[in-house]
Amino acid sequence: MPTGRKIAALLVLAGALASTPAGAVIDVPIYSDTPISDAAQEGNVHDVEDALAKGTDPNSGDLHGKPAILFAAGAGHDDVIKVLLDHGAKVDGTDRYGNTALMAAASGGFDVTVRMLITAGAKLDAQNRDGETALILAVRAGKTTSVQALLQGKADVNASDYTGHTALAYAEQGRNPRVTQLLRQAGGKD
Repeated sequence: MPTGRKIAALLVLAGALASTPAGAVIDVPIYSDTPISDAAQEGNVHDVEDALAKGTDPNSGDLHGKPAILFAAGAGHDDVIKVLLDHGAKVDGTDRYGNTALMAAASGGFDVTVRMLITAGAKLDAQNRDGETALILAVRAGKTTSVQALLQGKADVNASDYTGHTALAYAEQGRNPRVTQLLRQAGGKD
């Protein structure tokens, strides 16, 4: 049985078809991102503040459940993150895969954002659905400055994902000598 959203989309499509010449291409968006998720991803502080002033939940995000703070963190938009946190956004809010803002910032190589989120109380060793931590994701992405920031924040260097691989194992697989050295100096084990 069709849902209300599907019925509405079908009605829009039917109306567009009725008034369109044969052979024309019709682009009908069935869903779109929310204004706060778009603004967070673009780093548009004004639009984020505007959405919050209109009553948007600071923990809301796109239609797939990815919180606005993850969009901002994945793009290194520290000013947007600050606004969201000041309005009550959860520093450890997750998307449907269990990824946090810290994971997004770390894998994106935004070490300043990583430090900011750690200071705001982000859980350093939170794991996503694959058991990956921010440190493992930073290592896999080859983001040395994020690895340094996480190690300085005291991330568990020997945490493993659900396949049993640690950050050091991924660093060695990726042939990243600088990250391998950092992890070994922090007590990383094979």
